[in-house]
Amino acid sequence: MKQALKGLLIICIAIFSAVSAFAESNYKLQSVFIVRFAKYIEWPENYKSGDFVIGVLGDDEAESAIKTTCAGKTVGNQKITIRKFNSVAEIGNCNILYITFAKSSNFYAASSKLKSKSTLIITEKDGLAQKGSNINLVVNQGKMNFEVNKIVNEKSGLKIPASILSLATVY
Repeated sequence: MKQALKGLLIICIAIFSAVSAFAESNYKLQSVFIVRFAKYIEWPENYKSGDFVIGVLGDDEAESAIKTTCAGKTVGNQKITIRKFNSVAEIGNCNILYITFAKSSNFYAASSKLKSKSTLIITEKDGLAQKGSNINLVVNQGKMNFEVNKIVNEKSGLKIPASILSLATVY
């Protein structure tokens, strides 16, 4: 009996490690997408001065991956700064708000809080682009893809180039 429990524990640890490694590698890939979006989207004039702030509503692994990808990078002449938010109440001014899968239940509250701002909200849960996320990162058949809600972006004053839209599922 002890051997069976020990074997089960080893299997559980291996599965957890594999899931953690998959999530971490996804965050690295997603952070590359986020930086590309930051550089190619046309931002309103009042968002083109000061630091370019990417807010992360999610776990430490997501924040770490984005910090690593953004280290030393700029958007135009703006230095990229990363801010981690643990709750919707903490969300402040940012150019991009990335909401991880684990915090997806906070999407509506975060979206409502940023309603009058030109903040690009990026999510990673199926269906959120159709429900109001600006961009939703999804994995289909093992490949990273993204969805764009064109109407939400237009209402936010964000202009997404045709070259990005041609690669996305557009709603």
